[in-house]
Amino acid sequence: LYAQRRYEEAISRFDRALKIYPRLANAWAGKGLANKAIGQYQDAIRCFDEALRLDPRDAVLWHDKGNVLSAMGRLEGALSCYNEALILDARDAGAWNNKGVCLAALGRPEEAIACCDRALALDPTYAVAWQAKGLIEERLGHLPEAIAAYKQFIEFSQDRGKAAVEKVRRHVTALQAGSQQTT
Repeated sequence: LYAQRRYEEAISRFDRALKIYPRLANAWAGKGLANKAIGQYQDAIRCFDEALRLDPRDAVLWHDKGNVLSAMGRLEGALSCYNEALILDARDAGAWNNKGVCLAALGRPEEAIACCDRALALDPTYAVAWQAKGLIEERLGHLPEAIAAYKQFIEFSQDRGKAAVEKVRRHVTALQAGSQQTT
C-alpha cells in the first residue's frame, strides 16, 4: 500500500500489525514513512522514535528520522540523525549527501561539499549528490566547479525527471554565458 502511495491505508495496516506485535520495528518505520508522505511529521517522528527504541542500531531508521526532521526545518536534529546513521553505516551515500545538504543549510558550505564528495566517492553516479554539490559550489561563487557538477547531474539523471534535468541544463547554459561575459 505504501509503494502504491495509498498512505492512509498503509498506516491503518501498520496499526493493525502493531496491535498484534507492538515490538515490530519495521512496522513502526513503515508507519513513519507513510506519515511523512502525508505531511504528518510529528506522527512520523513518534513512529521513528519508537522504531529506534526497539532497534537503535538500524542506520536506515536514523537516516529516515533525519529526513523528517530536515523537512520540518529542524536542521540540528537532522544533522545528529545523519551522524548516527553514518556511525552505523559509513557507506550510505544518501546519508552523506543529506548531511551535506543539511550542513549547507546551516551555513557550513565547506563541510557540506566534503560530505557530497564522500557520497560521490561511494557512488559516482549519484545524480542528487552532483546536484547538491553544484548548488553549494555555485553559492560559494565557484562557477567552474558548479558547472562541472551540474553537468554530472545531467549525465546521470537522463532517465529521471526530464523537467528537472532540462531546468538544470538551461541553468548551466546561463552560467556558462555569464562566465564568458565576465572573462
